[in-house]
Amino acid sequence: MRQDAQARRNALTEEQRAILYKQEYAKRKAKGYHIEYRAKNGDKIRQYNAEYARLHPEKKAEREGRRRAWKMKSPAVAKIDRLAIIERDASTCYLCLRVLALNEVTMDHVVPLSKGGPHTPENLRVACMSCNTRKGASMPAHNTD
Repeated sequence: MRQDAQARRNALTEEQRAILYKQEYAKRKAKGYHIEYRAKNGDKIRQYNAEYARLHPEKKAEREGRRRAWKMKSPAVAKIDRLAIIERDASTCYLCLRVLALNEVTMDHVVPLSKGGPHTPENLRVACMSCNTRKGASMPAHNTD
């Protein structure tokens, strides 16, 4: 019986296999399998997530930025390529015009999320930590283009 089911699975196309997998996953999820797995392997999952965050800080920062924008009900939430923005702005703080090392760079929303600004590359600028902290949720008085 088991070999017969395996033979049927092997005969399926890639798309059919994906559909079958989703259906089986839905059945396991409905039975609470994922809850049981997480309860048994919580430490293992936390350890994996911490290691992933340590190895990929840029992805963690991107996820947290999008999460914050969604929480603030931003009108637009786009995927951000941090390095592209740093390159576009020549790694220069748009407020004090100081050239920054990569580890000194922070991203600042020109129109703050709290004021209804979007989380898009067009609304993000490179800023040094001191200028970004000083600016807070205010909007700069001078033209930033």
